[in-house]
Amino acid sequence: MSKVSPVCGQCGGTMEDGFILDRTEGGAFPSTWVEGKPQPSFWRGTNITGKERLTVQAFRCLKCGRIDLYAHEPRE
Repeated sequence: MSKVSPVCGQCGGTMEDGFILDRTEGGAFPSTWVEGKPQPSFWRGTNITGKERLTVQAFRCLKCGRIDLYAHEPRE
């Protein structure tokens, strides 16, 4: 996750780092971006086998409330 908060593209306000929470039967996890179009899976709902996955990073403007989402490549 980035340590630099971007400036809001709507009002120029300061953006606060955060994440979008996905709740499932097994708990709560940060949202994940998955490449391609969703394909059904009988056992898991959506087949994600062999697809690239990235954690979604969210920024919220402290002034106007705008939310921007990013899915950056993991840093080594």
